[in-house]
Amino acid sequence: LHTAYRRQRQMCIRDSLIYQLNNANAFNCNGEIDVSIEECEALNDLYMSMAIANSTLAEEVILAWGDNSNVNICNTNDGNGKGILCEKGTAVTELILNNLNMIGTLPSSIGQLAELKLLYLFNNDLFGPLPDSIGNMTQLESFSVFNNNLNGNIPNTFGNLTKLKTISLSGNQFMGLIPSTISNLGLLKVLSLSSNNFTGTIPDSFGDLSSIELLNLHNNNITGQVPESLNNLANLEQLSLFNNYLFGPFPDLRNTSIVISQGETATLRFQSNCLSANMGTDKVLINQWINARAFDPYGLNNQLDINTCLDVYIEFDTIYQNSCLLYTSDAADDMQC
Repeated sequence: LHTAYRRQRQMCIRDSLIYQLNNANAFNCNGEIDVSIEECEALNDLYMSMAIANSTLAEEVILAWGDNSNVNICNTNDGNGKGILCEKGTAVTELILNNLNMIGTLPSSIGQLAELKLLYLFNNDLFGPLPDSIGNMTQLESFSVFNNNLNGNIPNTFGNLTKLKTISLSGNQFMGLIPSTISNLGLLKVLSLSSNNFTGTIPDSFGDLSSIELLNLHNNNITGQVPESLNNLANLEQLSLFNNYLFGPFPDLRNTSIVISQGETATLRFQSNCLSANMGTDKVLINQWINARAFDPYGLNNQLDINTCLDVYIEFDTIYQNSCLLYTSDAADDMQC
């Protein structure tokens, strides 16, 4: 009932947005404005598609954004960092619209905000996909849309955003494979993709994220093995993989910067998967290292049951490998793929 109600509500919002789009004022992009025409048009599209007029943004900001006589677009904020902000009054560099009860979608014209550095839209009720045009925002340093209802695949164009340091897409309904193009982001420090519906494997190329400090992939439908390439991440301090369908031995991650867990905080979390202890040459040292950072209930003693894990192996082989041995519950030790 909740899902059906949400869909009906979203359809009503769409109809309302179409009506508003045909009956509303916003910035006059043909006038003497302090940003480019392309930026102005993108801001007008955002104003309509995210129903900003009905949000909890400060009233004076809403009125200014909807005023076609307003030529000072760079001043369309509440003075406390919420709204439209510019650098040196010539280009939009920050769009801070989090926690505003906004309901709507992201228009493809958002990519026209080519000088944007910060885009914060988290804790709203946005839905629909991320447009491919996001890949045009090549100055972007921080992108956060967590806790919305966005869906679809992550655009491969994210790989164009080589200045990104933070990506937070957690708490949405994104699906499909995690694009390997994210590995192009050499400055990325925080990647949080948790609590979505991602499938497939962790890209082996994630081992190229040389600056990454926090990697959150928990609460998805990710399968396959944890890539050994993650051991290349010398700056990695926290890794969260719990509640997926990962299998096989846990890799050696001793070259990372994951520290020993303190109190209730675990720096390495991978419970509720199908993982097993490392059985390599340095297995004793590796497993001691793991246990110091992933104590129960976060570690190897709290994995999925054997029957579930057998299903995971077989499904993974059917979809991704097509070369797996035929497993039975009595042949757990023969799992090789």
